[in-house]
Amino acid sequence: MTHLLVVDDNEINNFLLKHMIKKSGLDIFVTFYTNPESVISYLKTSLFESHPIDLIFLDINMPVMSGWELLDELKRTGMKLLNYIPVYIFSSSVHQKDQEIAKNYPEVCGFLLKPVCIEILQELVEKTAAIKPELS
Repeated sequence: MTHLLVVDDNEINNFLLKHMIKKSGLDIFVTFYTNPESVISYLKTSLFESHPIDLIFLDINMPVMSGWELLDELKRTGMKLLNYIPVYIFSSSVHQKDQEIAKNYPEVCGFLLKPVCIEILQELVEKTAAIKPELS
Protein backbone atom coordinates (compact mmCIF):
# COMPACT_ATOMS: atom_id res chain seq x y z
CA MET A 1 0.00 0.00 0.00
CA THR A 2 1.23 3.46 -0.91
CA HIS A 3 0.78 6.26 1.63
CA LEU A 4 0.13 9.54 -0.16
CA LEU A 5 0.26 12.82 1.77
CA VAL A 6 -1.72 15.59 0.07
CA VAL A 7 -1.23 19.17 1.23
CA ASP A 8 -3.91 21.29 -0.43
CA ASP A 9 -6.22 23.90 1.09
CA ASN A 10 -8.93 23.35 -1.53
CA GLU A 11 -11.52 20.92 -0.16
CA ILE A 12 -13.09 20.42 -3.59
CA ASN A 13 -9.78 19.35 -5.11
CA ASN A 14 -9.23 16.99 -2.17
CA PHE A 15 -12.71 15.50 -2.60
CA LEU A 16 -12.12 14.96 -6.34
CA LEU A 17 -8.74 13.34 -5.75
CA LYS A 18 -10.16 11.08 -3.04
CA HIS A 19 -12.99 10.02 -5.35
CA MET A 20 -10.62 9.43 -8.26
CA ILE A 21 -8.33 7.26 -6.09
CA LYS A 22 -11.29 5.23 -4.87
CA LYS A 23 -12.54 4.80 -8.43
CA SER A 24 -9.06 3.79 -9.66
CA GLY A 25 -8.85 0.72 -7.44
CA LEU A 26 -5.23 1.59 -6.62
CA ASP A 27 -3.98 0.51 -3.20
CA ILE A 28 -3.43 4.01 -1.82
CA PHE A 29 -3.92 5.31 1.72
CA VAL A 30 -4.29 9.10 1.61
CA THR A 31 -3.76 11.65 4.35
CA PHE A 32 -5.07 15.12 3.54
CA TYR A 33 -3.94 18.36 5.15
CA THR A 34 -5.42 21.74 4.29
CA ASN A 35 -3.01 23.67 6.54
CA PRO A 36 0.71 23.34 5.77
CA GLU A 37 1.64 24.29 9.34
CA SER A 38 -0.18 21.18 10.58
CA VAL A 39 1.92 19.04 8.23
CA ILE A 40 5.10 20.05 10.05
CA SER A 41 3.61 18.88 13.36
CA TYR A 42 2.35 15.66 11.78
CA LEU A 43 5.75 14.82 10.33
CA LYS A 44 7.40 15.31 13.71
CA THR A 45 5.09 12.87 15.52
CA SER A 46 5.31 9.15 16.06
CA LEU A 47 2.25 8.77 13.83
CA PHE A 48 4.58 9.45 10.92
CA GLU A 49 6.78 6.60 12.13
CA SER A 50 3.87 4.14 12.20
CA HIS A 51 2.53 5.22 8.79
CA PRO A 52 5.53 6.17 6.66
CA ILE A 53 4.78 8.45 3.76
CA ASP A 54 5.72 7.24 0.29
CA LEU A 55 4.69 10.21 -1.82
CA ILE A 56 3.74 13.88 -1.28
CA PHE A 57 1.47 16.03 -3.44
CA LEU A 58 2.00 19.66 -2.45
CA ASP A 59 -0.11 22.61 -3.54
CA ILE A 60 1.85 25.85 -3.81
CA ASN A 61 -0.82 28.53 -3.49
CA MET A 62 -2.25 28.34 0.02
CA PRO A 63 -3.25 31.23 2.30
CA VAL A 64 -1.40 30.42 5.54
CA MET A 65 1.86 29.12 4.09
CA SER A 66 2.77 28.42 0.48
CA GLY A 67 4.11 25.08 -0.66
CA TRP A 68 7.49 26.73 -1.21
CA GLU A 69 7.46 28.06 2.37
CA LEU A 70 6.58 24.59 3.67
CA LEU A 71 9.51 23.04 1.82
CA ASP A 72 11.81 25.75 3.16
CA GLU A 73 10.54 25.23 6.72
CA LEU A 74 11.02 21.46 6.54
CA LYS A 75 14.61 22.02 5.41
CA ARG A 76 15.18 24.59 8.18
CA THR A 77 13.91 22.20 10.85
CA GLY A 78 16.31 19.52 9.65
CA MET A 79 13.62 17.12 8.45
CA LYS A 80 15.56 14.67 6.29
CA LEU A 81 12.38 13.12 4.90
CA LEU A 82 12.67 15.28 1.80
CA ASN A 83 15.80 13.30 0.91
CA TYR A 84 13.80 10.12 0.37
CA ILE A 85 10.11 10.96 -0.14
CA PRO A 86 9.22 12.07 -3.67
CA VAL A 87 7.49 15.46 -3.64
CA TYR A 88 5.31 16.54 -6.55
CA ILE A 89 3.98 20.06 -6.84
CA PHE A 90 0.24 19.61 -7.23
CA SER A 91 -1.20 22.82 -8.58
CA SER A 92 -3.73 24.40 -10.89
CA SER A 93 -1.16 27.07 -11.76
CA VAL A 94 -0.17 27.22 -15.40
CA HIS A 95 2.37 29.98 -14.80
CA GLN A 96 5.78 29.14 -16.19
CA LYS A 97 7.32 30.95 -13.19
CA ASP A 98 5.96 28.28 -10.81
CA GLN A 99 7.43 25.50 -12.91
CA GLU A 100 10.77 27.32 -12.95
CA ILE A 101 10.72 27.76 -9.16
CA ALA A 102 10.02 24.02 -8.79
CA LYS A 103 13.31 23.32 -10.57
CA ASN A 104 15.14 25.17 -7.77
CA TYR A 105 14.00 22.56 -5.25
CA PRO A 106 15.95 19.30 -5.70
CA GLU A 107 13.40 17.42 -3.59
CA VAL A 108 10.65 18.23 -6.10
CA CYS A 109 10.36 15.39 -8.60
CA GLY A 110 7.79 16.97 -10.85
CA PHE A 111 4.94 19.38 -11.42
CA LEU A 112 1.41 17.95 -11.66
CA LEU A 113 -1.49 19.98 -12.93
CA LYS A 114 -4.83 19.46 -11.20
CA PRO A 115 -6.78 17.37 -11.66
CA VAL A 116 -4.34 14.51 -12.04
CA CYS A 117 -5.57 11.61 -14.15
CA ILE A 118 -5.69 8.00 -12.98
CA GLU A 119 -2.94 6.96 -15.42
CA ILE A 120 -0.48 9.50 -14.03
CA LEU A 121 -1.35 8.57 -10.46
CA GLN A 122 -0.83 4.89 -11.26
CA GLU A 123 2.51 5.66 -12.91
CA LEU A 124 3.68 7.60 -9.82
CA VAL A 125 2.58 4.83 -7.45
CA GLU A 126 4.41 2.22 -9.53
CA LYS A 127 7.52 4.40 -9.74
CA THR A 128 7.45 4.96 -5.97
CA ALA A 129 6.96 1.23 -5.29
CA ALA A 130 9.94 0.45 -7.51
CA ILE A 131 12.29 2.62 -5.41
CA LYS A 132 10.83 1.71 -2.01
CA PRO A 133 13.31 -1.12 -1.34
CA GLU A 134 16.17 1.35 -1.81
CA LEU A 135 14.65 3.66 0.80
CA SER A 136 14.57 1.07 3.57
